[in-house]
Amino acid sequence: MVEAKDVTVNVLTSAVTTLVIIFLLIPLLKIPVPAVREIETIETKKYYYPYVTPVALEGDYSTWTIYDTFQDNDASNGGLRQEAIINKEETKIVLLDIFAYMIKTYTIATKTLSSGLMSDMNYFDGDSYLLNEKKVSVQQTYIVTMGVTTFFPNFSKIYIVKNGALTQTLTDSDLGIAANSIRNVAISPSGKYIVVSGYISALSAMGWVVLIGK
Repeated sequence: MVEAKDVTVNVLTSAVTTLVIIFLLIPLLKIPVPAVREIETIETKKYYYPYVTPVALEGDYSTWTIYDTFQDNDASNGGLRQEAIINKEETKIVLLDIFAYMIKTYTIATKTLSSGLMSDMNYFDGDSYLLNEKKVSVQQTYIVTMGVTTFFPNFSKIYIVKNGALTQTLTDSDLGIAANSIRNVAISPSGKYIVVSGYISALSAMGWVVLIGK
């Protein structure tokens, strides 16, 4: 008597044998095999990049105080004869004088003034005081200008404007400069530093006052 389990085993064995024979004959008979459709699984991946804090082009300042005052023996005593240009990094101030034909460099961090880099430069023209890029910050948030008490070019105060509003007024006395002896002003790209040329009372000589914003 044949049992059911024996029949099942025989059927499965025959089926497996038939499949094996078919797969062995496929290469020989060159029977085309249907393409298998690939199913792609898209995985959600997180990518992490180093985060760099954006550098602010200008600071948020409302008050400027004296950072340093120093003498400049090559600065001539006359209105609008000097210019100060602060570099982008705000580490150096290039100082120029139209009458002395001199260029010097002031290092902000160490408060040191170099000797003359050259003594025959020709930088200015007759309208040098109209070089407005030296009087405004990089995005023009801050403006620094001078006020005349008696007559040009005897400047007695400086005005600092922020976003169209007068923020601070500093007189010649506030700056340690002799009466009506402020000669020129400049501002750094971020608005942090303001440079004032004038006759320094305590030194009895021409020099510069560097202001720092807070």
